[in-house]
Amino acid sequence: ALGPNTTLYGCVIAVIVAYGFGTAATRKIAVALELDEAHRKSSTLKPGKKTTAGGTLIAVTVTTVAFGLACGLLIALFPNLIVNAIGSPESVVVPAAQYMQLRAMGVPAVGMVVALSGGFQAARDAKTPFIAVMLSGIVNLVLDPLLMFTFGLGMSGAALATVTAQYSSAILMTYQAFFGKKRAMFFGSETESVTACVEGETCDEVDLTEEPEEPVKFVEPARYDFNKKVAMEYTQETGSYMGRVANVVVVWALTGSLAMRLGVFEGAAHVLLFQLLSIMSISAGALTTVCNALCARLFVSVGDEAASAAGKALTGFVRHWWQGGVHLEAMSMIVNDIYEHLVPEDKIYFAENRTKRFGKPLV
Repeated sequence: ALGPNTTLYGCVIAVIVAYGFGTAATRKIAVALELDEAHRKSSTLKPGKKTTAGGTLIAVTVTTVAFGLACGLLIALFPNLIVNAIGSPESVVVPAAQYMQLRAMGVPAVGMVVALSGGFQAARDAKTPFIAVMLSGIVNLVLDPLLMFTFGLGMSGAALATVTAQYSSAILMTYQAFFGKKRAMFFGSETESVTACVEGETCDEVDLTEEPEEPVKFVEPARYDFNKKVAMEYTQETGSYMGRVANVVVVWALTGSLAMRLGVFEGAAHVLLFQLLSIMSISAGALTTVCNALCARLFVSVGDEAASAAGKALTGFVRHWWQGGVHLEAMSMIVNDIYEHLVPEDKIYFAENRTKRFGKPLV
């Protein structure tokens, strides 16, 4: 029953939300933060004035959550249709559809987490998203056995535990961004550090890259209007990013569907392989997010040449790390697995051919 759900939530929804909305949110908010910083230095961002970052964060978050609501509603209304479209044995259609319907409630929370994570990462705060992820993992770890076995809810308990964990993470990040002290990073029109700079110290003596202190005065998030222009630009940028990963979504959706049609064991094997590749992809995605935020802020504050140089350096590092380390190890495991499943008469040729190709014998 988890097979078609992994294909939908782990592949399609996760890739679209994380790599589409998440990447666009990080870049959009990073640019807004850098514009606010420039305005603070020039004293054009007066106390009590609305910030660009605050309006951008609200527009980005609302847009992403709206997308999550639309997806969740669609999945909740037609779970059987989606399960059958993915392809599942008749015996697992009902439990898979029930699990899928319950998990649909958590899609808006995933959108909230992705948008706010992009905001915190753009503000160079990796601690808050990390704490939110840890909280989600702990909640899921505790509730899974309780709901599944202690309360006898089975698969439904697993789905409810996951949804609860997703909302716990979303609530924590929402509080930090809009109500806690860290809201100053997005909604603070003037901070103590900037005030000191304006009052006589040189800007070089004040570290403006540190997490901002509680602002002298700022506009409450509830008083911001929804910026339709920013939301439209964000949606268009998200569409551009999703176009780049469309091949991943299509390939994994189709292979997941084919694996489920072959049988339960084949579907489970595909899920395990997808989880392995997801771990590798998340590792590379973390570095990509850092590069994206850094280059966006450099482009605004320093200029195109500095952003281009930083982008090339970070891209080269990621490429060498991926191709020289992760990719080679993954290929080695795949090739050796193929060798183990060949008939004896083909193993000699395969071993000689691959040894020549990779420059080392198969282990």
